[in-house]
This record gives sequence, C-alpha cells and structure tokens, in this order.
Amino acid sequence: MYSFILALSVRTFTILVIFFIIGTSILITPAGLTLVAKQDAWIVAIVGIGLNILSVLIYVSLGNRYGK
Repeated sequence: MYSFILALSVRTFTILVIFFIIGTSILITPAGLTLVAKQDAWIVAIVGIGLNILSVLIYVSLGNRYGK
C-alpha cells in the first residue's frame, strides 16, 4: 500500500477556514436570523459576522501554533 502523510500548510488551512466561515455566515445564518429577529436582523447579522471573524482568528492561531 501507499504510505505517505498529507498535511495542510498554514496558508491552505487559513484559506479553507475563511471560506468556510464566510460561507456559513452568508448562506446559513441569515435564514434563521430573519425568522427570529424580523426587522432587526441586520443588527444580529453584524454581531454574527464579528463572532465569525473571532472564530477565524482562533482557527488561524491554532493553525500557526500546530502547523508545520
């Protein structure tokens, strides 16, 4: 069999995490927010984007710490 190890670089990991978080915050989150918040959904969307940016920073710092 083949014996090789696949590893992501820090840059590749960062790009994947950013695209995942942006996709989640743009496509999935607003649908649930508009049902609950009604006309104030834009405020919650801004807070959600801020929280998603925070999670991106956490993922990137973990990638930098444990990446090769």
